[in-house]
Amino acid sequence: MTIPLPKLSHIEQETIISWNAKEKTANIYTCDPVVIRRLTKRLPGTDLIRVGLGIAVTIPKSWVKIPGKPRQRTLSEGHLKALQAGRKKAQSYPDYLEDTPPTQTSP
Repeated sequence: MTIPLPKLSHIEQETIISWNAKEKTANIYTCDPVVIRRLTKRLPGTDLIRVGLGIAVTIPKSWVKIPGKPRQRTLSEGHLKALQAGRKKAQSYPDYLEDTPPTQTSP
């Protein structure tokens, strides 16, 4: 389903998600064409309601995720040594992106 929307600046392409503790659904209002396209794919049989300059839709609250703080990754000593060896190997390769022609060795 294609919903014709007026051309909006990036700052105007907002998305508002609201829910409460009692209901098991969340309401989404958006003017962002990318979010509209994703919702249309995810909800193929659902009617997206035209509201003002955007659309409104109700989704299950379980679809809304608020990620926590990223965990700090701890590496084992062996993994750290393998990463350092790979970095040294990558740095030892000649830089093929330079403008200088490669040098040739005589046989």
